[in-house]
Amino acid sequence: MKKFLLSVGCLLCMIICASCNGNSKANNSKQGLDTLWNDNVQDTFYGANIGDSISEVIKLFQSRGLSLDRDVSTGAILCFSPTDGGRVTIANTDWDYLNVYAKNEIFAGIRFSNIYEDKKSAMARYDSIKSLVASKYRITEGNLDYPGLCALSLVFGKNRTGLAVICFKREAVDKSTEMFYTTLNYGTVKEFDAVNDISDEK
Repeated sequence: MKKFLLSVGCLLCMIICASCNGNSKANNSKQGLDTLWNDNVQDTFYGANIGDSISEVIKLFQSRGLSLDRDVSTGAILCFSPTDGGRVTIANTDWDYLNVYAKNEIFAGIRFSNIYEDKKSAMARYDSIKSLVASKYRITEGNLDYPGLCALSLVFGKNRTGLAVICFKREAVDKSTEMFYTTLNYGTVKEFDAVNDISDEK
């Protein structure tokens, strides 16, 4: 599970960095993207801001009824679940899983995800979340040049924060079964060098 979460985190970073680091339309055209920019993309979740220390994130999440599952968490990926045993909720949508991505002990990204046994259900969820996102942001349609991707919509913010709605497939090692994932991801390309050196990044 930890290896899988790390691979998804790397995918998200590659997707966001692909365009956030290149503001010109010419650069993005080489990747097949015609990037649409938004002034700002959400960077605050459950009272925690991207750029806060992970210790502060844990405290704030706990105050909102989200507990850290230390058994499956790592230094780079923290897994949270509601203390009441229910589902994670954000913007009136429910999710099975919540993961926080850390870089140098700093809150760098967040991922909400659901798992389905069939592509049709996963894509229905994807379309629903994409419509919700499109009501707030200008969407860039992403390319599908990543293994397992079924659908991808991207949102880029001038505040160097990005959003990705993703539907992808994961097969068992022996290819006997496959599961489909729909995820809502937020991340940043800001550099955080140390926990005590983040005042200029907010």
